[in-house]
Amino acid sequence: MDVLREFRHGHVLRVAAADVYAAVRDACLPPEAVGRHLGEIAEVIVERALALAFDDLVAKHGRPTLAVGGETVYPGFVVVAYGKLGSLELGYTSDLDIIFLHGAEQEGGQTDGPRPVANEVFFAAWRSG
Repeated sequence: MDVLREFRHGHVLRVAAADVYAAVRDACLPPEAVGRHLGEIAEVIVERALALAFDDLVAKHGRPTLAVGGETVYPGFVVVAYGKLGSLELGYTSDLDIIFLHGAEQEGGQTDGPRPVANEVFFAAWRSG
């Protein structure tokens, strides 16, 4: 996570430097370009942080599973961005408005690892991890 924080700080600093440099040179870095770059940085950070948390949880508990028609399937997970992130209009102090949705709505599903937990517990821990 420290590496992700350093990555974020470095890339936001690059965007800010380009923004300031454009203002000093009487050029114009449009606000939508700044917002787009900041949004792309946020997307990378969220994606990588979720991957790290997922890998950690899978190592402890296994992957969430569901029994569908006699077969074992792995439910999906999606992050939905709305607000400034969803439209790639972030500012330097914007927060991230995101929701997490998973496909493990069937009760009784659990992970397939050495210390199984209910799918709901896995997804709640993943979201807050």
